[in-house]
Amino acid sequence: MHCHEPSATGVACVKQGYLELAQTSHQIGPVAYHDYHGIVVDRGEQKSLVEDLGDKKILFLKNHGVFTAGESVSSARCLMYQLLKATEIQSHASACALGNEDNLVLPAADTVEKTFDVVQHKQFSGAPYGVKELSVYMRWLDKMDPSYRL
Repeated sequence: MHCHEPSATGVACVKQGYLELAQTSHQIGPVAYHDYHGIVVDRGEQKSLVEDLGDKKILFLKNHGVFTAGESVSSARCLMYQLLKATEIQSHASACALGNEDNLVLPAADTVEKTFDVVQHKQFSGAPYGVKELSVYMRWLDKMDPSYRL
């Protein structure tokens, strides 16, 4: 999935990048970055995007936006949802820190890793990441307006 949501694009525009400040941000794991080269018109940049993503599932496109990748559509969607919430938290926390990164409380790396492992690898919800979440979202859409289905 790809988007230009203001909170994520804002994080893509700052030197400090993405900070794993809160439990929400710990759940989605490490991120990668891709330098901005303007509007993509060169198909050769596709290779560069894949290389920059590497083994990560989230790629911040500096000065542009963000995209997520997953084993399934539901996983990529769930990652994007969590990422947007995490970047909103970062945006609010950064504003509260009055522009001084020293005012932010950064959790210990082992705590961040533990949370990521529980959510992503130990199937905290009893199913692969994003499966149950997408099912709930689809039921909500069906109830709200089922006409989106063909």
